[in-house]
Amino acid sequence: MKVESRTERTVTVRLAHYVSNGRDWVAELVGVDPKYGFKREFLDCEKDWSSSGKTGNSFYELENGKVYEINEPYKGRWIVKVEDGKLVEMTKEEAKQYFQEKEQKEEEEGRAFALNLKISKIVNT
Repeated sequence: MKVESRTERTVTVRLAHYVSNGRDWVAELVGVDPKYGFKREFLDCEKDWSSSGKTGNSFYELENGKVYEINEPYKGRWIVKVEDGKLVEMTKEEAKQYFQEKEQKEEEEGRAFALNLKISKIVNT
């Protein structure tokens, strides 16, 4: 994996594409899944492949604030979070903890919003 370009909001990575040893892919991790470990949304890529499609490079655009799992043949898998245009590597455990904390925070914010809505209705009646 090589970082090709950076902006304030995105990072573009280049992965080697070799059909003979599995596929390259990038998936945005969007939560925890009891069966697969993580809920994944696979990204499309820009392709610079040979005419046979067996070798080449794939380019993926990653967005700030999101967590991704990256698979590159012959190299392995990584979990990264994009922060300020930089890739920060995470372990599986750190990623699971990140999503558990994020879910807890969203639940707390939802309860606070519901309470404020209820108070607003009482005050306005």
